[in-house]
Amino acid sequence: MLREPLSSAISIYHHKRNYQPWDPSSEETFEDEGLDTFLDKGYNHNRYQQWLTMAEMTVRKFSFVGIMEMFDESMFLMYKELDWEPIHYDVVNRGNYDRSSTGIGREARERFTDRNLDDYRIYQEAVEYFHETRRSQGESYPVEYRRFAEELEARRRIRKT
Repeated sequence: MLREPLSSAISIYHHKRNYQPWDPSSEETFEDEGLDTFLDKGYNHNRYQQWLTMAEMTVRKFSFVGIMEMFDESMFLMYKELDWEPIHYDVVNRGNYDRSSTGIGREARERFTDRNLDDYRIYQEAVEYFHETRRSQGESYPVEYRRFAEELEARRRIRKT
């Protein structure tokens, strides 16, 4: 499951800042570190490219690639593509921030984009692959997905009450 690279980095920042226990033996601390500083760190640069290179893979070598921004549809398409029975799930790890409210300056966004061109290329390839997979499902796919999404939403509403 791939996520737009900047959104992915923002999510990692918030996760590390809010949930990862601080290790006093580590030189890394988030106490005074802002998001702009975090985004400039080397380990945030072309992570997808690094992972694919280490695995000697390309996006299209995977049996299925989902897109985080289309999570529910990615899950449904994965069930269909891998011939699995759909399960219904709750969302338990959704950040309550969006890119427009993160306080990232324009210059920091541009630096991040420039330093992650390979990841943006990989992400775009993954999105194209996802859409190709979706188109390969046939004419009944939109109706099937809509039915799944409606059922999933109904179950979520019931659980909230």
